[in-house]
Amino acid sequence: MWELICHHTYKWNGRPVDLSFYDNLADANAPFLADGIAPGSGALRFVQHGNRVRVASGPAWNPLVALRLEITARLTEPSQARQTLIEGDKSFGLFVSGQALFFYFYGKSIIPGGTSDSVNTYKDGLAFPGYRLPFGKWVTIAAVHTGFDEMRLYVDGEPVTFPRSALSAIGPVGPKGVTIGNGLDGGTIFGGDIDEAKVWRRDPNAWRATFLDRPQSPAEIECWERFFRALREALAAHPDCAKRLASGFSGALDDLRRAIAAKGPETRERFAKVCKEFADLWRSGRIDGPEMKTLLADWCAWLRLVGLPPESDPRFAALFGSSCWTEIVGCLPGLDCDPRLMALVRLAGTACGGKPARRTGGRRPATSA
Repeated sequence: MWELICHHTYKWNGRPVDLSFYDNLADANAPFLADGIAPGSGALRFVQHGNRVRVASGPAWNPLVALRLEITARLTEPSQARQTLIEGDKSFGLFVSGQALFFYFYGKSIIPGGTSDSVNTYKDGLAFPGYRLPFGKWVTIAAVHTGFDEMRLYVDGEPVTFPRSALSAIGPVGPKGVTIGNGLDGGTIFGGDIDEAKVWRRDPNAWRATFLDRPQSPAEIECWERFFRALREALAAHPDCAKRLASGFSGALDDLRRAIAAKGPETRERFAKVCKEFADLWRSGRIDGPEMKTLLADWCAWLRLVGLPPESDPRFAALFGSSCWTEIVGCLPGLDCDPRLMALVRLAGTACGGKPARRTGGRRPATSA
């Protein structure tokens, strides 16, 4: 699920070297410490006005959706004011106030008027009083937002808050980029030392690895190569539709996940179990057998029971009924050359829609251009 998009270490004389694939451009204005959490590990000290690391915005930060932060830090300056560990422009932040930890984010909520949400050790702590960051001690602080249903804070690998529901996915970082050790405006300095900073996002290409994890024959592989080649050409020929369908599917899936999560712990547990069993059947190639049929039928029956009938989801209905869907699908070859996948589509249509599955491809006749 996770893709590392920024990994700062400061052992190279304080330079903000990014060890992630993205090699984000950054500059640092903070005193260098040769010894951080370990001898020779290197760290930066953020105690004076203007001390901070600035990371440029770029493709790594858009989209985010889900987010995982890990900051190895040592608090040395007490303050009741906000002390920023990391902040992303119009996107997210992790800070200390009165030694309590706070994580917040901005996004587009499915709840009208909801644009931000947060979790902190002051009100969401596992015990009373909630966790407070110690002075003079190195700790690794982590904030995790799953992208659709949960966020939580950890210290040294242990949870320090209850899991909180999240109103939405996390929005992309704005043009001002990201700052470490201080806020974007330079006025909320951390008041301590930072040894290392890591940021992950939801891997936008995870589906590729999952898709390729199914055993396929040479003929089926060739079939999908033709299909994806035609899909790339269709999306390139219709860029507005490509954007509309990409954002539409992403939004519809995220809304469905959050709606499932909102139905309570039993539904969340069932969803996790269904996802695992589906993945196991997919990886073993058993996608068109009785186990898959039973799994899909039981899950769709449960969705109807809790008031989320899959055959009448308005977002997906709007997408499948759109002119863009018709335009793109009309440019694609059929997938009859992958009979097991087509059998899975029919199973899903019968179990979850009560109707024959919609056509998944097939070029238009030349006369219909």
